[in-house]
Amino acid sequence: PGQAGAVLWARALSERISQPFEGLQSLGRSIMTGDEGKEVVKMRDSLVSALSEFEKKHISMWLNGLDAKMQEKLRQPLLRREPDTQMLRMNFDPEVVRLLREVKYFSFLGVAAPASAMAVF
Repeated sequence: PGQAGAVLWARALSERISQPFEGLQSLGRSIMTGDEGKEVVKMRDSLVSALSEFEKKHISMWLNGLDAKMQEKLRQPLLRREPDTQMLRMNFDPEVVRLLREVKYFSFLGVAAPASAMAVF
């Protein structure tokens, strides 16, 4: 899933950065107080901050587009008549399934979806 996958990637990368850093901190203060240690801390903080902003941006993009897309797709009739054959055909948009999958994955990540999306989910 697009947006949820991006958020999961950012969280996993942040975790991969933080774990070795915690190991460095447990070795002792002398390692982290030198010039190189301060530079490592600064780079880590910068990268974690950028990943956090990336995550917030993707969550915001998803939340802003979700309600409108979901309402638009759910307003479409489920059945439609083919003009040439007069046969009834299912008119279910696969985009609805994709949106519901995103709701599912975001809920696994602890991100609250709008009430309208949760009512369908």
